[in-house]
Amino acid sequence: MKHYLLEPEYKKSVAEYDVFEKTIDGHTYRVVHEEIFRSGSWIIHVPETEEEINEWLKDRGEDREDYDSVDDMQFAPATDEDFHELNDYPNHEFLEMWDGCSGDWYLQDPKGEVDEDRAEEIIDMVTELWDDGYHENLEANGWESVDCFQQIHCEVTLTECDDSGYVFDEDGV
Repeated sequence: MKHYLLEPEYKKSVAEYDVFEKTIDGHTYRVVHEEIFRSGSWIIHVPETEEEINEWLKDRGEDREDYDSVDDMQFAPATDEDFHELNDYPNHEFLEMWDGCSGDWYLQDPKGEVDEDRAEEIIDMVTELWDDGYHENLEANGWESVDCFQQIHCEVTLTECDDSGYVFDEDGV
């Protein structure tokens, strides 16, 4: 197995989304907290042998027949693309994100059922709860954490490393 350190090319391009849900007066509200970070890093594990490829497919619940060739399997992100959903790479390992530099809340309302005043009221409520105690305070007040995912909104670099993220020097040490 090969390992690569994945990092964004540009600052302030890493986003984490925490999704919470709560039913209030018979209506289920879903809110998303978006936090932008100055940077972050992950390890991408890329299978090399047939056995590793088969394990990769098994982890994804897929079969070899789902692909025309091994080249069609996306083990690692394309470095020239400017959007990356980390969950697209099941063999990734989170290392760190640092310097959260902005955060915002929004209400997911795909059917357009919530009027603007109610949406603002819900966002104000969760913002206050968040400011007073983050995840723990939201959950203590009935909001359930239902999802968390990370994205990179720029091109990335992939640097070969060991399985813990240590980058080799020019001599491979």
